[in-house]
Amino acid sequence: MQGAFLSPELGWPFLAFAVLGVVLAAVYLLKLYRTVFMGEVTNPANSNLPDLSRRELAALVILCVPIVVLGLYPYLLLNGMQTTVADLIDAVGVVAGR
Repeated sequence: MQGAFLSPELGWPFLAFAVLGVVLAAVYLLKLYRTVFMGEVTNPANSNLPDLSRRELAALVILCVPIVVLGLYPYLLLNGMQTTVADLIDAVGVVAGR
């Protein structure tokens, strides 16, 4: 957004449109979250459902562990790309005239 604001082609009208979009998206998502997760149970058959079974909890843990590990140690995934990305940056720099 700062880049759009400082751009002579885009300027503040584009920024105002972008900010409005971000604000409306946040309002929509918060309302959706409140309705889906915090709302009243409308179907009586769903009132006695358990929270999580052991199988669902196991699937959740299996999905969350790599997310946390890669969040704390991203180099485990990104180190293998280091040379390729460096070569790509060099190639783009040559094409751009640097």
